[in-house]
Amino acid sequence: MKDVTEGLYVNLGTGFAVALVSGGRLLGGAHGAAGEAGYIVPDLRCLATHRPGQAFLEERLGGRGVEIWTRAEFGRSLTAAELLSLAERDELARHLRERLLAEISLWVANLATVVDPERIVLGGGFVRSVPELCERAQATVTSVAPFAAEVRLAHFGAESALLGAGAVALPGGPEVALPGGPEGALPGGSEVPPPGGPELSAS
Repeated sequence: MKDVTEGLYVNLGTGFAVALVSGGRLLGGAHGAAGEAGYIVPDLRCLATHRPGQAFLEERLGGRGVEIWTRAEFGRSLTAAELLSLAERDELARHLRERLLAEISLWVANLATVVDPERIVLGGGFVRSVPELCERAQATVTSVAPFAAEVRLAHFGAESALLGAGAVALPGGPEVALPGGPEGALPGGSEVPPPGGPELSAS
């Protein structure tokens, strides 16, 4: 479907960020920082140790965060890809992989509760590595959120954020509509994702 007007895009890669679409338009916020979900402080323990500019949720769920807490567990930093590969033969790595999937799914559901989207689209490098994340996130959203939004993988996968950033440079900038609308197409009919990376069309 390409007629979604209320949507949530979640980018899972080196960092952790979201884009919010309402009325078919990307929401920028008062300071252009809407969707900086990586800065959410998830609990009081984190608040007690908070430093200015610290992105706690990104440190938990983003690629850099994975390297931080795998170093604490293994004595060396692992990338998300290395963790996923090691999980095939190592029990601790499997446990950490499960924890990561559960936490990501939980925060996708928390964001869905706040935003009340019709559709949630997951993109970024981590999604490409863990395709079952979509099913896991869907189950958690259905269980937790008041209204169960549809969870889909981004059509452009790991390249969604890059292509979305390119869309910002198009004439009209942040006013580019969702794909499928007349403002969401390039000359010649090629469609682009809305600014910031959300690719809310069907995969």
